[in-house]
Amino acid sequence: MPHSHLPHNNQFQTMDELTLHEVQRKLLEIQQFIQQLAGQPELVMALQPAQADSVPTTAADPLLQHAKQGNAQAQYQLGLAYLKGQDRPLSLCHATCWFQLAALKHHADAERALTALQLRLNAAQWQQAQYLAAERLEQNTK
Repeated sequence: MPHSHLPHNNQFQTMDELTLHEVQRKLLEIQQFIQQLAGQPELVMALQPAQADSVPTTAADPLLQHAKQGNAQAQYQLGLAYLKGQDRPLSLCHATCWFQLAALKHHADAERALTALQLRLNAAQWQQAQYLAAERLEQNTK
């Protein structure tokens, strides 16, 4: 997931120019994302508020098992399930975690979902999701 970094050269002379550049870049990213969403109605639906009734996961959950084994499609589907609160607790942080893991394997839908969630999560939630993803990666390498 790309993050804004200050340029290391003297391309910008003032803070105002840097701010304008960053705003323009972010607007372009959002416009591109909106164009991508137009062709992804299932993702638009996934970003709608979830139903209140959630069912916790179990150890015998095959989707969870496949996701833990590193299957990118299962990781994406698990992210959607957490995002919608279907068959598991509603959790934007856990959804982001699983989307991040799938995106690391270049899963295009997961990458788009991450872009959408980055706009909805605050810094603490985003950091928690990144921590969860890193923790899951460490568990898979043991």
